Amino acid sequence: MDALVVGAGPTGLLMAAELTRHGLEVRVIDRNEHGATESRALAIHARTVELLDDLGLAGTFVQRGLRAGGVSIWSSSGERLAHVKFDGIGGPFPFVLDLPQSETEALLERHLEQLGVTVQRRTELVAFEQDSGFVRATLRSPAGEEAVEVPWAIGCDGSHSSIRHGLGIGFEGATVELDWGIADVALQWPLAGDEMHMFLLEDGLLATFPMPEGRWRLIAEIGPSGAGEPPSTPDLDFFAAYLRRTGHAEATVADPHWLAAFRVNERQASHVRDRRAFIAGDAAHVHSPAGGQGMNTGLQDAYNLAWKLALVERGHAPAALLDTYETERWPVAQRVVKQTSALFRMALIGAPAARRLRDAALRHVAALAPVQRRLLQSISERDVNYRDSPIVAEYRRPHDAPRAGDLAPDADPQVRDALRGTEYVLLTFGDEPVATLIAKEYRGLVRAAAVPSAREAFGGAALCLVRPDGYVGFIAGEVDEAALRGYLDRVLIAHDQA
Repeated sequence: MDALVVGAGPTGLLMAAELTRHGLEVRVIDRNEHGATESRALAIHARTVELLDDLGLAGTFVQRGLRAGGVSIWSSSGERLAHVKFDGIGGPFPFVLDLPQSETEALLERHLEQLGVTVQRRTELVAFEQDSGFVRATLRSPAGEEAVEVPWAIGCDGSHSSIRHGLGIGFEGATVELDWGIADVALQWPLAGDEMHMFLLEDGLLATFPMPEGRWRLIAEIGPSGAGEPPSTPDLDFFAAYLRRTGHAEATVADPHWLAAFRVNERQASHVRDRRAFIAGDAAHVHSPAGGQGMNTGLQDAYNLAWKLALVERGHAPAALLDTYETERWPVAQRVVKQTSALFRMALIGAPAARRLRDAALRHVAALAPVQRRLLQSISERDVNYRDSPIVAEYRRPHDAPRAGDLAPDADPQVRDALRGTEYVLLTFGDEPVATLIAKEYRGLVRAAAVPSAREAFGGAALCLVRPDGYVGFIAGEVDEAALRGYLDRVLIAHDQA
C-alpha cells in the first residue's frame, strides 16, 4: 500500500481515485457507515467539471445534475439589481452544475470501485506517527484495532480532521455568530427554474438554488446566535414566510427532504503538509457557502496533489515536488476564504444608507461586462493560476501566449483530447522533431501531441508543456532543446535515471 486516505467525502474519494489512476495502491477509510444522504454541497463549478472530464466522468455528472445558467440578485423592493449569465465563463462547460453531494459521492465512489478500490467504512484513524520513511497508523473498526505502515497519509476528513489535529497544525479563523437555516424543498413560484436567485431583504437574506427534479435549495438568515446555544432547525413555515417577504406571496414550499441549521466558520490551516502527511478539502479550509466554492476547492486540492505524490512515490520526480502542493494550493484557499467572506458580508449589510450604496453599486457596476467576466472567472475558479510556483518556467514567451502556471487554453477540441490522461503533454504547433525525442526519453511521463490548429490560441508559442493537471508547466516562443531539457531535469526523473 502506497497511501492511506482518511475520509470518504468528495475530496477523499477523488484523492483515492486520482492516486489510483496515477498508479499507486491506495486504502481509503471513513468512520461513517455510509456516504452522505443529504444534499449538502450543491454547486459544481466549471473548472471542477473540466477535471471530471479528464476522468471520463463529466458526461455522467452533467446528465444527473441541473445546469444553472445564471444568477439574479433582487432588492427588498423587488428590483433586480444584477443579472449575470454563466455563458460568459468560457471553456467547454459554461454553467454551474447543481447536483446534491449525496449524488456526487455516489458517482465518485462508483468510479473508485471501478478502479478496484472499496471504501472501508466504520473505520477510523485512532493515532499515527511518522518518521523519514513511513507513517505508522492505528485504525479502529468493528473488527478491532489494526496497525498499518504506509509511505503517505492524506487527511480528507473534514473540519475536525484527525490528521490535522495529530500534526498539531493550527486552524486559524473564527465562527461567525449568525444562525442560518437550510432546506431542500419542492418550490412553486414564477421565477426562472434554471437560475439562482438571491434576495437582499431589509430584515434578512434568502438565497435559492435550483436542483434536479424541480426541487430547490433555500438558505435563509435566522438571526444572531444565542450564547452557547446550538442553532435551532427552522420549520417549513419559516421558509414560506421568507418567500412571502420577497414579494412572491403565491410561492409554495412543500415536501422537505432536508431541514437543518448551521453557522459559518471561516478558517484556514496554517500548513497543509508535515513530512509524509497532508490535509486537503475541509480539513485545510472552511468558509462561507457564498459562491459555492468549498467542495470545488477541495476537489482541486486532490487533483493538484495526486499526480505529484504518484510521481515522487514511483521515483519519477524529486521529493521537492511535494513542497509545491502547499506553495500552489495554500494561496488559492486563502483567496477563497477572503473572497467568500467579503461576499458574505456585503450581502449582510444592514444599515439603510449602506444598503442603498451597495444596491446602487450592484445596479451599475455589476452590469459592466469586464466586471462580469472577472466575477465569472473567479467563481468558476478558471482564473486560478500557479505563476509563482517553482515548477513552472518560460523561455522567450510571446506576449500574447499564456503564462507559465496558467490554465492551458482548451477551446480547441484537439487540445482537450490531447490533454486527457496522466502524463505531461508536450504540445507543438508544427513539425518539431524534439517533441518525439523527448517523449521517447520520458516515455510514460511525457507524451507529444501536434496541434497546429491551436497555434493562435497559444499566442504563437512554439511549444507548450502542460502538466497532468492541465496547467502550463513550460512555454517557449521558440524551440530551444537545452531550455526544455533544463526544465524537465528539474521536475522529472527519466526512466534511465530512476
